[in-house]
Amino acid sequence: MDLQFAGGLSAPHALRIIEERETEYPQFRMFGPLPAYGFFCRHVRGLHLENIRFATVAPDGRPAVVAEDVEGFTLRTLDAPGRPGQHAFVWLRDVRGAMLSKLHAEPESPVLVRVDGAANTATR
Repeated sequence: MDLQFAGGLSAPHALRIIEERETEYPQFRMFGPLPAYGFFCRHVRGLHLENIRFATVAPDGRPAVVAEDVEGFTLRTLDAPGRPGQHAFVWLRDVRGAMLSKLHAEPESPVLVRVDGAANTATR
């Protein structure tokens, strides 16, 4: 799957806390800029992403993928731009049962995978 995004945001956008709005109907722009330029995945069970290539029109300092409160996460074969100053290429926050393989970031990405949160566990 090849996807292109506008990009153009800086690394501090990755630190935004996205509020919970579960009583509202989800709409494309309701949360504003998200912490990832590619996929921001939250409150998901059994997420499997494979054979993905991202591109951005303008350089973007956010991670390609942010997974938050995910149980059973597989990310296999991701090719995407990395940028100097990124907090991470892939950022896992409270992910239980993660399996990552074949991640390819441009050499400028300083941290390939960042892991935060007390609930993180890895799949063997």
